[in-house]
Amino acid sequence: MIEYTSRYRYIPELPLGGKPVTIKKIVNGERVSFDYLPLYCGFDIETTNVITDTSKSAYMYHWQLAIASGEIGFIFLGRRWDMFINLYQRICSFYH
Repeated sequence: MIEYTSRYRYIPELPLGGKPVTIKKIVNGERVSFDYLPLYCGFDIETTNVITDTSKSAYMYHWQLAIASGEIGFIFLGRRWDMFINLYQRICSFYH
């Protein structure tokens, strides 16, 4: 059960995922191993559109990203794309 909600600026300690899972795939005829963290993620955006004189425009007004592993989970909320891109970069930096 996910019990934590956060704005995008706060990233909790993220050692989510537990032990990596190794998956073997065939890439270009060779068997290659890939390590994955067992994380469950969901991303959603809310959009709307407006019609002015002769044009129609659509925009996103809310996004949320949920990341969970086992019984630990976090939900991040934001209103602008730059907030999501910033969160994505911070998560990538943490797991790099």
